[in-house]
Amino acid sequence: MAYELEFAPVGPYKLRYLDVGRGTPVVLIHGLAGDYTAWTAQIELLRQTHRVIAFDNRGAGQSTQVDEPVSTQDLARDTLQLMTHCKVEHAHVVGRSMGGAVAQHMALMAPERVLRTRPVSCVVCILCATRSAWPTGFAQYARSAGVAQQLGRPRQTFSAKLCFCRFF
Repeated sequence: MAYELEFAPVGPYKLRYLDVGRGTPVVLIHGLAGDYTAWTAQIELLRQTHRVIAFDNRGAGQSTQVDEPVSTQDLARDTLQLMTHCKVEHAHVVGRSMGGAVAQHMALMAPERVLRTRPVSCVVCILCATRSAWPTGFAQYARSAGVAQQLGRPRQTFSAKLCFCRFF
């Protein structure tokens, strides 16, 4: 389905976003090197019962491109500002991969604005707290820190319907 996307001013940046559906807001945050289209299946499912906001992070998709170190805390602040722009007081926040770390930072920064967080395929925030920015990239940091060995669990996959229907 084709969506009408808009741009929100967030500090000196512009974030491209979509805002569809009605009901309790759900903010979807994509992972590193992704864009809002990573959530296409979930948007279609959730928009039937929720207001869905999905966007391109700073430096991704058609949002302002940056050539500077950006932390997951910076992206959390951007997302909270996007929520303010969209007049969303509080929302469920779902983040995939790096987006999960962003969602966790949002919950720590502004717990009154986050109804629930759902990190999907994400490293827990304790690792995020060990570095506020990864100038050489998170993937390199994760390899050097042995993240896979620390987690020690096989990867699980979930269907969009199963994962989100049990969450909301």
